[in-house]
Amino acid sequence: MDHRSGEQDAMDPLRIAATKNTPEVTFDFAANRFALCGKSYPEDARSFYDPLLEKLHRHFEPSNSGDVVFDIDLTVFDSSTTRVLADLFEVLDVAGARGMTVALHWACGKGDEDLKEKGVTLAEEMTFANFTLRRKEDSAPQDGA
Repeated sequence: MDHRSGEQDAMDPLRIAATKNTPEVTFDFAANRFALCGKSYPEDARSFYDPLLEKLHRHFEPSNSGDVVFDIDLTVFDSSTTRVLADLFEVLDVAGARGMTVALHWACGKGDEDLKEKGVTLAEEMTFANFTLRRKEDSAPQDGA
C-alpha cells in the first residue's frame, strides 16, 4: 500500500470478503492468480466490478508475461454479472493475445447444467485464453469445449 496516498500498490494482493450479494475476490497480481467465489447479484454490478476490471487491465499491460490462472466459482449470478463476466473474459483473452498463457477455470457442481452452459457460452468468443470446466468435486479441470 502506498501510505502517502492511501492507494493500493498495483502489485499488492487484493482480497475482498464475500457478502450476501457479492463474491469473495482474491487477486494475487505477483503470482498471476485470481479468483471469484460465491454469489454475485450486487445492487450495482458495474460499481462493484469495474474497479476490479480496471486493475486487471492495468496489470495485463503488454510488458507483463507469464502464466495466468483465473478461477471462477460462482454459485449464482444475475444478468448484470453475466455482462461483467463477458467483459472479464475479453480482458483475459486480450492478455492471451499479448502472449500470456491464460487458464480460466469455471467451477460447477455435478449436474448443474445451467451453470456449465453459462460458462461455455461466455467462453465461446475466447480465442487466446484456455477455458476449462471444473466440477466442484474434482480437483482436475474437465475439457469444456
